[in-house]
Amino acid sequence: QHPTRLRFEARRSPAMPIDAGKFYPPAKGVQVTGMLKAAGELRAGKTGLACAIQTNLDGVGLTVKEKAIAVENIRLNLAIPDAVRLSSAPGQRLLADTVSLGNIRLQDAAVDFGIESGRSVLIERAGFKWCGGAVSSLAFRIAPGVEDYDLILYCDRLKLDSLLMQLGVARAEGDGEVSGRIHLQIKDGEFSFYDGFLFSTPGEGGVLHVTAAEILAAGVSENTPQYTQLDLAREALKDYRYNWVQLKMETQGENLILRMKFDGKPARPLPFVYKKE
Repeated sequence: QHPTRLRFEARRSPAMPIDAGKFYPPAKGVQVTGMLKAAGELRAGKTGLACAIQTNLDGVGLTVKEKAIAVENIRLNLAIPDAVRLSSAPGQRLLADTVSLGNIRLQDAAVDFGIESGRSVLIERAGFKWCGGAVSSLAFRIAPGVEDYDLILYCDRLKLDSLLMQLGVARAEGDGEVSGRIHLQIKDGEFSFYDGFLFSTPGEGGVLHVTAAEILAAGVSENTPQYTQLDLAREALKDYRYNWVQLKMETQGENLILRMKFDGKPARPLPFVYKKE
């Protein structure tokens, strides 16, 4: 007997954004736009039932307004030679032009992955551009029923001025770069950072111009020694020539705690007068 073959093809390009929660309840509130194509072949014969599916996403966008999250121009060609076991071919790639998380803007995101027969997803490699540099992670596995993950993001030559601005510290400009690692924790659907450590390249200093840094003295009363010290530091950073810089970051609740350490000196005399009293 000859095997029976059934080929199918479908496409969907909604005129209006659709809520992903209609198809996957935990994704309620995620608005989706773009083109979805699916084609496949169902085969039945002496060896049993087999199904292969090819899925294409093109120009897909995701937005979550409540969390100020937006992903633009998602592209994916997903080959699943064995849809019965729901396993994909290795080396699948997901691309996105931009990912916006509040003020943080990531570009050229790429994820190489494979869907395994146990319905787990092996992330072979992931990376994106951020603040003029690159961020990547090692391989990790997303397993059904597991909601908590600890990842390490490796940062390479991030522009210091862009980093300070995207983290909401101040407006800044300069020629410095920092590299290092950031521990990312995902728990109950929430993201948090801990033990983040970024540092400038040894032997390579730079010049930093920081303005609108009122946040540095936020919550500190005036006419106190602490305020005077912060005011001095804020003035010094307006035109600062450094030998090295270190940044440490972690989240506490909904707050991002950023600790900055500079070694250097102001490029010009500061407008302060010393009074013994």
